[in-house]
Amino acid sequence: MNKIGIILGRMQPFHNGHIWLIEQALYECDEVYVFVGSADKLNERNPYPIEDRINFVNNYFNVINSLVKIIPLNDLTNEDDINVNWGNYLYEQITKNIKKDNFILYTSENENFMKSWFSEDILNKIDIKYKYRSFGISATAIRLAIAEKDFDFVSKYVPKNVLNYLKEREKTKWF
Repeated sequence: MNKIGIILGRMQPFHNGHIWLIEQALYECDEVYVFVGSADKLNERNPYPIEDRINFVNNYFNVINSLVKIIPLNDLTNEDDINVNWGNYLYEQITKNIKKDNFILYTSENENFMKSWFSEDILNKIDIKYKYRSFGISATAIRLAIAEKDFDFVSKYVPKNVLNYLKEREKTKWF
């Protein structure tokens, strides 16, 4: 059976924790899909356009690009509205894109929190794999460091191409 791994993240910005999670899925699965969330948002909490976030992932995984498929995912409502409706929407979007109804959802979030998104019917079709590695990475902390122009801190947690983008982008800050 073809194992399909799903990664869900906003990639605001794309950092080493995302890379590690994608690599875990690549190691264990035949195909990996990265759903980049809040694709329809561009604001203070989501300061990087979807095209740039997709490019970060593509550029990092270019050697194995045929194994990593990147798909933009719009929010259902406001991004804090996480419930079974969100889980149903997420499942619908994933299955529409992968053309299968079962997959492994990789997460560094609390497994019980992730399970609360889905109905029992959906939970019977998917596997949620909690993968936690203590990098001490917080995208919020990275965004705060960027705002404070602390690129020494940021450089510890993001790939070089992302760091260069962030430094350049900070010169023409949008928000």
